[in-house]
Amino acid sequence: MPALDRPASPAAPWPLRLALGYGVAYALWAVAMLAGAVERGLGNDLLFIPLYFAAAAAAARAARATDLPRRTARGWWLVAAAWLCSGVAAALMAPLWLISAPRLETLASVLYQGYFPLLLLGLWHFTTFPEGRRPAPLAVEGLIAMTGTAILAWYWVFRFEEAALSLWLYLKLVLLVFPGELAVALGAVAILHRPAGDRTGRPFALLSVGTLAAMVADLIYEYDYLIWSAWSGPTGDLLLAFGATLVVSAAWRARTAADGRPLPAYAVGPAIVPHLAIGVVGALALIQWSRPDLEHPRCRDWCSGWWR
Repeated sequence: MPALDRPASPAAPWPLRLALGYGVAYALWAVAMLAGAVERGLGNDLLFIPLYFAAAAAAARAARATDLPRRTARGWWLVAAAWLCSGVAAALMAPLWLISAPRLETLASVLYQGYFPLLLLGLWHFTTFPEGRRPAPLAVEGLIAMTGTAILAWYWVFRFEEAALSLWLYLKLVLLVFPGELAVALGAVAILHRPAGDRTGRPFALLSVGTLAAMVADLIYEYDYLIWSAWSGPTGDLLLAFGATLVVSAAWRARTAADGRPLPAYAVGPAIVPHLAIGVVGALALIQWSRPDLEHPRCRDWCSGWWR
């Protein structure tokens, strides 16, 4: 059988290899935290902060590509600003392990909340609806992704409202966090519907999955804040590190595509996000069936009754 005539992919430059290698090293650290070998504290925050800034720097580099459409360049600048806000917020939060500074905590929280609007504006700038394509597939895939997000939000956050949520926190979750998560899920679907012949499908697929990983990590962090557990914080850290690493890779490949250099010829279908949503929700249902949640009878009874 003749070999496929594909352009050879260039070797990844050292900054990209360094960022990806650091992401892998941090993932091993997160696994060690999950295993109880190391504690999650100030050291963990200091180790994670470079990943925020790596994602911001890679997105800014993609935005500076000379042949990039202006709208797409603005999208990458907004993604860079979103991750930069999170990185600065994380740096401001780190000293709170040692000192009490309510004003510093408030400023960091405001910066953290700035991530969602900046990211959503960035995803909007990446959205290009192909001409002649019916909107039904996008609507169905977006509905599946948002339904999966709603189930995850209920599973990790809203099912504990009786015991843990104050009125202010409940309003913040309902009015800010939850709508933001739903919008991110829809945006992650929309950016994958590209025109025929578009060379950015691979970078946007990486960006989409990385954004979703960060979104799920955010839900787990909310759970960790409400109902602390030994697994929640390290799992959120692991997912967020995975998301940041994918954003770095996506931005670097977007710059490569804009410069006209060859990219790996991997086909990525737009339905990857709904498939991920179905898989994650299905995995949670299997976990609840095999290991019922004794802390929440409604979740336990629903899963056990559904499988009977």
